[in-house]
Amino acid sequence: MKKYLILFFTVISVILIIIASGYTRIDNIDYVKGAIIESTHAAKIINCSGKIVYAGTNECIAHGSGIVQYVFVREGDHVNVGDVIMITAETKADIELADIYSAALSENGDIGSIVKKTLDKEISITSYTAEISGIIHNITAEVNGIYTKGSSMFEIYQDNTTFEIEADVPESVIGKVEVGQSVEIDVRAMPYMVKGEVKEIDNYAKQTGSAFEKETTVKVIISVENNYSDLKSGYTADCKIKVQEKDNVLLVPFSSVEADENGETFVYILNSNKCEKHIVVCGEEYSGGIEIVDGLKSGDIVVYDVSGIDETKENVIGEVKAFEQ
Repeated sequence: MKKYLILFFTVISVILIIIASGYTRIDNIDYVKGAIIESTHAAKIINCSGKIVYAGTNECIAHGSGIVQYVFVREGDHVNVGDVIMITAETKADIELADIYSAALSENGDIGSIVKKTLDKEISITSYTAEISGIIHNITAEVNGIYTKGSSMFEIYQDNTTFEIEADVPESVIGKVEVGQSVEIDVRAMPYMVKGEVKEIDNYAKQTGSAFEKETTVKVIISVENNYSDLKSGYTADCKIKVQEKDNVLLVPFSSVEADENGETFVYILNSNKCEKHIVVCGEEYSGGIEIVDGLKSGDIVVYDVSGIDETKENVIGEVKAFEQ
């Protein structure tokens, strides 16, 4: 019996020693995430947003101020070049809409005489005609309605037109945008990406935003590669303009690169469950990560975040997956 007791306590002691050793070993293990890096295609991206519009849209802007006498079309009607859309009584002088309304209230609604008296200038009969053939949209003018110089009267969407995007690009990055650059387009109302191309860049900048927060931007026209049947004018589109592209690039996550006390940049790679520090030479920064031009090779497993590495601990067990930009 005594022999069995000795054997029993010996086994228990061994088990306790193994468990204690295991806890000590676990305490010396860092759990980190690694990324397998491979040569890839990289691009520098400029992000901007805009609206889907019809290409070839012609907007009719009021030449002066006045009142609408006749409108000969309705929303959705087809017109040909030269068709008369509306006739107005118009003056070339500038006029404030509030002045006309104020005068109208005091003159019993005789709009024609009110405009003439308010301006004290000759009013001429003006015809607005179609400058292109297409479909009438966005008629803002109504019979007996008052309009002012610069108002949008109507739009014509050109026959057999395709879609394009009017996007506002911040002035700080517009210098990198060029006609012909490819664009990835995420139309918020559609479940898939659309491809496009920079078609035109405005020659002037404008201020956009609210009264409290303004930003100077330049309008960029982006053509849509195909005439997708489920695209609609007015949809919001988030665009990624590829301003620089390069093949066979080794990219690593931004968080994996650090600098040591000597100013040299480095990353940690996982090798047989150990972290090894590698001095690297960085190249360009792309939207998906930092280019490594020296110090790594395809297939290396780079630690995602080097800030948590404890070099006094020998072993590293990590989650490893392919690096995605």
